[in-house]
Amino acid sequence: MNIDLWQAVLAVAAGAVAAWIATRWWHVRQIQVLARRLHKLDDTHQASLRMMGQARKQIDELQRLVSEYRRRLTTFELQRRRSAMPKLHEVVPAANDAPAPAVTPLPVVRLQGGWADTQPM
Repeated sequence: MNIDLWQAVLAVAAGAVAAWIATRWWHVRQIQVLARRLHKLDDTHQASLRMMGQARKQIDELQRLVSEYRRRLTTFELQRRRSAMPKLHEVVPAANDAPAPAVTPLPVVRLQGGWADTQPM
């Protein structure tokens, strides 16, 4: 009976070792799968950050381009309105006793369908 007891102890120990090896193998495999998923997720995140940076650069470039076009359009529109606007001394008759203003006020420029000025984020 003493030998049966030792065999039972060895069988329990061998079973515990086998169970430990099996669970370690399973957990290591699960950790490797999760590490691969994390690596893919990190690569995707880095790619989205790069694309977001490129989009911001494109937005900044487009905003500069639009502001340049808007500035050119405003300059052209001011020149066109100034040339179309009659001179002040031609409008006011000479018989009027009111003194003519020294500085002519600039016309208010409002573009039809224009965009509001925006600041880059």
